[in-house]
Amino acid sequence: MNYLTNTPKLQEPEFTTFRLPRKDKDWREKEIVLIVYKPRGKNREVLGTAKIITKEPKYFFYIPHGLFKERIINDKDAKRDGFQSSHEMYLAMIKMHGHEKIDGSFLVTGPYDGRINKLTLRWMKTGSSPRTRTGRPLGTGRLIGGRRNK
Repeated sequence: MNYLTNTPKLQEPEFTTFRLPRKDKDWREKEIVLIVYKPRGKNREVLGTAKIITKEPKYFFYIPHGLFKERIINDKDAKRDGFQSSHEMYLAMIKMHGHEKIDGSFLVTGPYDGRINKLTLRWMKTGSSPRTRTGRPLGTGRLIGGRRNK
């Protein structure tokens, strides 16, 4: 799971994030994910591993058949995720992913029907984290890639 900014929520033992469904498979509860800061930069850093505790389907503006008001992303959800409002979060998601994936449509039947997963994650302890090829625990904060200081 990639992050381009190191937000204060990543310092909490539990934090929430909003993610689109993946193409190959959707996010699952109890799934263990690798948290990476600046994944494509030369200062890529593995922050650690976290376990998905809960997964809730959410939407921005419309409610498909049978869903209730609590499924709408509100300002409280957006502020918890580091935005000022749900509208600011909506604009950022549109910029990243495009209108088709975020707005959805009642005619869309694929994985992008406008649903966004609200994931609650809990950091795992270093001792139980997976290890690298050299035997070091993941999440030690060691920079990988780019030039090494000598």
